[in-house]
Amino acid sequence: MEIKSKAAGERVENIMVHGLPLVETNMYQLAVNSYCFDALLGLECITMDDRYYNYYEVMQDAGRIRAMIIQYVQEMK
Repeated sequence: MEIKSKAAGERVENIMVHGLPLVETNMYQLAVNSYCFDALLGLECITMDDRYYNYYEVMQDAGRIRAMIIQYVQEMK
């Protein structure tokens, strides 16, 4: 089976927010890790003013994605 990727700008389709189509004129909050956030900063797509919340600043190591996943699995087990 051959998998072909789509061109940039054609990869994401049918975005829904709470069951409704994305509205291009609305503002949405998007969760990303620090690596992605730093990349977007470097590309000047965003500024530090766009940052809403930083779990690491608040929770230190417990706010890292892997720690939060471990906690979730332990609580749900």
